[in-house]
Amino acid sequence: MTQEQWGQLKQRLLNTVGKNNYTNWIEPLELSGVKDGVATFSVPTSFLGNYVSQNFGDLILYLSLIHISEPTRLGMIS
Repeated sequence: MTQEQWGQLKQRLLNTVGKNNYTNWIEPLELSGVKDGVATFSVPTSFLGNYVSQNFGDLILYLSLIHISEPTRLGMIS
């Protein structure tokens, strides 16, 4: 996944989860890179990373697999 693809995916997430959820939970994510099928995101706090993984992780993976065909897993680093 490239930064451009992540930007497109973020727009789809905004349309799906709504502005408040997007602003609080998705917007702070910064794509660090994709390696061996794992998309790694930098997050401001481990709480945010855990929350996103538990509440939006499946949606992020689902949308990325449909539109980009990768990644197969997510990783969060704070």
